[in-house]
Amino acid sequence: MSLIYSLRSAARCLLVVCWAVSPLLSQTLTPFERDPERNTSATYAETIELYAGLAAAHADRFQPYGATDSGHPLHAGVLSADGTFDPEAARAAGKLVLLVNNGIHAGEPRGVDATQLLVRDYLERPAEFPLPDQRARS
Repeated sequence: MSLIYSLRSAARCLLVVCWAVSPLLSQTLTPFERDPERNTSATYAETIELYAGLAAAHADRFQPYGATDSGHPLHAGVLSADGTFDPEAARAAGKLVLLVNNGIHAGEPRGVDATQLLVRDYLERPAEFPLPDQRARS
């Protein structure tokens, strides 16, 4: 085998590998995903930074909405496929409004991790993870 043929084969393999992992390289990674042992959860500051960055990059809403019992800002995030960010307006239009409340007890981080992954996938991979388009039932 010639050296040129070997280099071309190696280059093709590299292109295939890069193509296969490129979606993973371009998406936002959560602290849970960055830990090779998958044994790390986000701190309060990391959680706020992750959601604020996602909201800024995708024109969705994430803003302070009161305070926690420890005095930290409590945040509300709203995802919308059609730009309806007011829960009352969404409810009036018959849209599904879902409240996710997590991180309320110490030692229960998995809901926070799962929500970060879900929100990230809704925003960064909408073809694979479209927002639910259901109507609320009376």
